[in-house]
Amino acid sequence: MSLDTKGLKFKDKLIVSLICLFPWAIVSGPFLSDAIVTILSIYCLFAIFINKEFLKFTKKTFSKEIVYFLLFYLIIILSFFNSTKIESSFLPSVFYIRFFLFSLIVVYFFFSKKIVIKFLLISLILLFFVLLVDALIQYTFGKNLIGLNVSFFGEKDSLKYVTSFFSDKRLGSFTARILPICITLILILENNFIKKNYLKELIILISFI
Repeated sequence: MSLDTKGLKFKDKLIVSLICLFPWAIVSGPFLSDAIVTILSIYCLFAIFINKEFLKFTKKTFSKEIVYFLLFYLIIILSFFNSTKIESSFLPSVFYIRFFLFSLIVVYFFFSKKIVIKFLLISLILLFFVLLVDALIQYTFGKNLIGLNVSFFGEKDSLKYVTSFFSDKRLGSFTARILPICITLILILENNFIKKNYLKELIILISFI
């Protein structure tokens, strides 16, 4: 699995790094993850006006999707005017478009900079390993690596469940959503090591357990 980044410009390396750090940012909380989404969405806006290759790719690949989203976004804005809580709904409604811009730039890098798939896969595998180790430590010793206590269903000493770095029950929900992405990235990669060692079949099997 080649991880040579010599052909990437500095700004491309920065974008790849942010994409790969995004799953870790989700675990850390909403601040860092939202910051990455905002940074990449702003970069996407600049790329639309500056990068002709990106603009051509976007028009060719997502012309229909862009129209559908703009219609959906228009409905969101119009519904905002009928909201009874204008102060609290203004910013979420207006800046909802950043998620679509974030998706565009991520998909563009997936197609144009294939190496981002490899780095993201490594990042996800490391994240799963860290979460697994942390969850085992929390279940065994009652506290995880950063001192969060294990949680219980109902009374203490009843059935307990681990949350790892999350403060609620989101650990299972997070892994259930991220694991299919990890499997998809493995299936996309054409790698002799993966084929030879049946890693695709192994990870798909584990996902059903």
